[in-house]
Amino acid sequence: MTLTARSVCDRIRSQVSVGLDDELSQLELAMVDSHLRRCAGCSAFRDDVVSFTHEIREAPLEEWSGRPLVAPRRKRVSADILRVASVAASIAVGLGLGLGVTVAQMGAGGSRAGHPVRPAYLDSPEYDLAIMEQVRETRQAQRIKRAV
Repeated sequence: MTLTARSVCDRIRSQVSVGLDDELSQLELAMVDSHLRRCAGCSAFRDDVVSFTHEIREAPLEEWSGRPLVAPRRKRVSADILRVASVAASIAVGLGLGLGVTVAQMGAGGSRAGHPVRPAYLDSPEYDLAIMEQVRETRQAQRIKRAV
């Protein structure tokens, strides 16, 4: 059985189960029936599922002889706590948005107010490497001077 044949069989087998609950369209039923006529494995699977489902559905209901089931009570959250939490969250979001806008305006206004724009070469890794190399050479020259 190839991978695609296996996936087709898996899909058909899931549809067999859905079909037992009368939840397949006429097209899906036709496709399932067509496949079942050609595939012995899926046909055997259908027969097993049908007989098992029939046995379960025809079995008599058993009487419950145990204690009655009681669902645990849910804890209720006070509406005041929810109101306070929502107000606090709204204030936090408002402050965060306001602070972000103010910082963005200061940054934009600052560059227009005569402050120089940061050159792109300052952010390049090559510039950082060049600075480190200069520092290394300067330290090495200082060591040589002290040694002499």
